[in-house]
Amino acid sequence: MIDFDTDGENLLWELAETMTSQDNYSVGVALRKLVQAGYSTLEQVDATSDWVLLATPGIGIGRLAAVRRLVRPDWQQPTADALKAAEGFLSAARFALRFWPVETLESLLQGSAPMPTEDRPVEKRLAIELFSQATQKALRYCGAEELLQALQQTSIALLESM
Repeated sequence: MIDFDTDGENLLWELAETMTSQDNYSVGVALRKLVQAGYSTLEQVDATSDWVLLATPGIGIGRLAAVRRLVRPDWQQPTADALKAAEGFLSAARFALRFWPVETLESLLQGSAPMPTEDRPVEKRLAIELFSQATQKALRYCGAEELLQALQQTSIALLESM
């Protein structure tokens, strides 16, 4: 569902349409993907971390760069190592969410719960171990709060795709 501002219009959707009409298709597509994820203004997008935006279905580094440069002309994309860590984290999160509730993964990410692996099928154990490893790598490049938001965004996207 598309969120609308107080005037009943989604500014991000309108901007996407305007960009597309001016042959800036890449930005238009990226903005529509963000609208589908619940964003309605560039201010909301600008306030969201790169990690969370990368967790949005259809947003890769190219589309992230196109959107970021709308409000931050001097924006620099994350390093190759940070992008690899982000991709690894998001992939491990999607796999782990097939077997574990998001609350379990959140607790593990926050360090408030031990890895629950005893007496579990091998796929389930592997999923949580891969998630834990990917989390440790990702924490080198961003904070736990960003990872929590990215995990939640990934969980919502998976639920919506079912």
